Amino acid sequence: MGSPVNLFNADTERSVVGSVLIDPSSLRIVDLDGNHFYLEKNRIIWEIFKTLDQKGIAIDFQTVTDELKRIGKYDYIGGANYLLEAISNTVSALNVESYASEIKDYAMRREILDIARRIASLALDTSRGIQEELHKNVYELSNLFQTPKGAIHWSKFLAALYDDIEKRISEPKEIWGIATGYKKFDQVTGGIQPGELMLFSGVPGIGKSLWVMQAAEQMAAAGYAGAIYSFEMPASQTLRRMVSYKASIATRRLKSGQLEEKEHEKLLQAFEKLSVQPVYFSDAGQSTLSLRADLQRLKIRHGIQWFVFDYMFLASDGNGMTEVERTAMLSRQFKMTCRDLD
Repeated sequence: MGSPVNLFNADTERSVVGSVLIDPSSLRIVDLDGNHFYLEKNRIIWEIFKTLDQKGIAIDFQTVTDELKRIGKYDYIGGANYLLEAISNTVSALNVESYASEIKDYAMRREILDIARRIASLALDTSRGIQEELHKNVYELSNLFQTPKGAIHWSKFLAALYDDIEKRISEPKEIWGIATGYKKFDQVTGGIQPGELMLFSGVPGIGKSLWVMQAAEQMAAAGYAGAIYSFEMPASQTLRRMVSYKASIATRRLKSGQLEEKEHEKLLQAFEKLSVQPVYFSDAGQSTLSLRADLQRLKIRHGIQWFVFDYMFLASDGNGMTEVERTAMLSRQFKMTCRDLD
């Protein structure tokens, strides 16, 4: 095996430092923080840039030198020689965005490697539980690819919106999302929309879970793959209700086993139809982290387009939070999961 590649470029790190010393306005057009730098001396200098900028102090050779001396890091970073070297070896401060992009790419690669090492260590240590720690690492890995982007001119969004509207004009539909099979609901909402979270609430016992499960079955019957996470009731109870609906046989009769011959035939037909539908089911407890990881797996392997979680407050997150805090946290986590997996 060859030696591992160094996941940093000292010249590029030095060039971005030099760019700011040459043109301090460069600091405000790149999205970098100290942790993106591999070399500690560059992390120190970058944090000094940010500190001076926040205090409204001009960034130049002298102010940076004074701050380095104040915190006792002047000799550590190489003193005046390193600062002058950064300035003289920077081709152009106009290239600062390119330098920053390379630095962030290396930082992401180092973080991926760090997570991979943690996962490998977790796999090799048989004395440790694996599930929760693995979900945390997978979640952390997925977040690397969801770095928020800065604002851009809205003409780009308008162009995308125009293309979308033009496409819809060429293919007009009364229901533009995934139809649930409930006509009035679909007419009002346009169906289930990709990337959107839909919450169903109401007093206990009015049939929320049953309604949602029936909608899920109808979406699956139309060929839309999805997942159901049912924690309020075990799988047998949830699916018995679904079979009862599909076969038009009362659940009481399914429990008693007192079926007529025609009902038994309808029961077999219901099982045959449900068994081939693209639905993936779980009644095991989930946190929002483990849910997200499982949904990513199902989306990659099976192309799911919707999921049902019954119900939100049975997620294992938020122990010790007040009800208001937990509601806000869970709502945000579910919303972001829907958006990110769109």
